[in-house]
Amino acid sequence: MKSEYKSVAIALVVCKNAEGKWLVVEETGNRGYNLPTGSVEDNESFHQGAIRETMEETGLDLKLTGILRVEYGLYPDYLRLKTVFFGVPKDEKQKLKTVPDKHSDQAIWMSKEELEQIGNNNQWRRCPELYDWACYLDNNGIIYPLTNMQEEGTATMFQDASSIKTTYSTKHSKAVLKVGLEPINEFMLALEKSDESWFLRHGSKNSFNSFTDASGNTMLHLASLSKNRNFIQSCIFISESHILSAVNDSKLSAIARWKQSGVSSDLIELLARRSRSKLDNSVND
Repeated sequence: MKSEYKSVAIALVVCKNAEGKWLVVEETGNRGYNLPTGSVEDNESFHQGAIRETMEETGLDLKLTGILRVEYGLYPDYLRLKTVFFGVPKDEKQKLKTVPDKHSDQAIWMSKEELEQIGNNNQWRRCPELYDWACYLDNNGIIYPLTNMQEEGTATMFQDASSIKTTYSTKHSKAVLKVGLEPINEFMLALEKSDESWFLRHGSKNSFNSFTDASGNTMLHLASLSKNRNFIQSCIFISESHILSAVNDSKLSAIARWKQSGVSSDLIELLARRSRSKLDNSVND
């Protein structure tokens, strides 16, 4: 008679604070460093397990903001399923754990350079990938919505490309983009005249992907005001990934702004496909 095939559920957390440092657990028994990680308990969701393990091992009250990856391992007598979450501190001023117990010795914040150093010194125990995740996220890696993992039977929720975030949008793209009224005015003049030759001018692509108006609207946001399909399509294809994910002061992405403005649904779908393609490419570059 074939023995029962068992499964093991693991929740692992990558956490970054506002200073750009990463949450690290110092293991008990001089076993080196690790990410907050552990088994999901009975009657507990992966999300709940991630929050609980982070509290037990680091003392940090965690806010989960997305999913980085779901991994599995097939073994002769069991299945191992691991979900890698991304999160941030609920309170940036909260102190980390310093008193050792059965869960860990302490928790500390480390820079990416420090993560690389302890990796070079072979001080990682089970999870040497935190440095890799730091590099991935610092290069605009995709953070998938938490709703991508749901309890079986949960109703399907509509999601468009604006629900997929990168670390660029998490850090608020306006911090990189510049308010530029002169280039915005030049673009708006071309938009009003449906002057597609604007896209052929020297520096137009750089201008399109560099400036916002005083309300944080990129030129892609403002393209919703155009009545010319060809002009709008040109705006879609000239957009870089950080523009596709940028939000204005009202926290609206270009897709959300276009929907509010009544842009044709097929153009919105074209923008959504462009967003997915560019975001995927930014991970693989």
